[in-house]
Amino acid sequence: MPLCVVHTNKASETISNSTIKKLCQLVADALGSNVSSVTVEMRSGKLMCRAGDPSKSWGFFELHGTNNFLDPKDTLAVGNKSLNSV
Repeated sequence: MPLCVVHTNKASETISNSTIKKLCQLVADALGSNVSSVTVEMRSGKLMCRAGDPSKSWGFFELHGTNNFLDPKDTLAVGNKSLNSV
């Protein structure tokens, strides 16, 4: 599995590792074997999406795959939870 980095505006410990692994694997599978890292962004529903609902925990997910032209060490530096440490 590629390096996986998670960005969220929730405390990272509230997101289960199994959820992160599933999301990262979906992106990696969809983009193919040349993906070296995956970024998962999880944002709350407050005012961050068109149909934002403040009572909901999550508003949307953004999933990104990064090819080998970026150094995974640099990608890791911007995340707040990495599967490499799980």
